Amino acid sequence: MYKQHVIAEKCLPVLMLPGLGSVHDSRIWYNSPIYPIMYNNQKRVCLLGDSGDSVTPWMLTPFKGPITNIQKYFNRIHARERVIIERCFGQLKTRFPMLNYTIRLKTDRTCRYIMCAFILHNCAKFLNDPDEHFDEMNIEEEAVMPELYAEPNNGEVRRRGIQFRNEIATLMYRQR
Repeated sequence: MYKQHVIAEKCLPVLMLPGLGSVHDSRIWYNSPIYPIMYNNQKRVCLLGDSGDSVTPWMLTPFKGPITNIQKYFNRIHARERVIIERCFGQLKTRFPMLNYTIRLKTDRTCRYIMCAFILHNCAKFLNDPDEHFDEMNIEEEAVMPELYAEPNNGEVRRRGIQFRNEIATLMYRQR
């Protein structure tokens, strides 16, 4: 129903696309205003995607079935960084449990409702509103899922993404 790309440290929603109904995250991503910006970026800026995303030069995903120490190390660091956003969503769902279930609102109101939850959550975080349940959360490393949808025209883009991920993984491993 909705997809959010967030800045994890502040748990801020960057993107919410209403009206797409129940669709796969990749379709929402390809139709987002951020996608062409990332596609055309020249600064080698990238996002951390989960295992359901396609690897591209701008979306680094974990290695599927890592074999080498470099790949295993990359996946460990990737999971450690991704857990920040997963924890952020967990905190939001703890503060607003109705986000764990089907939201029974008209579709045109759902995005505003979720946006309000983010805003109130951010205000509570800013005001240091304690919630003892957050410390108890235990986010497991994400399981590797098969890639469901490939990048449109993915041959060359995917190859460049794999090459960039390999470069980053090697650099990270050498600098550990």
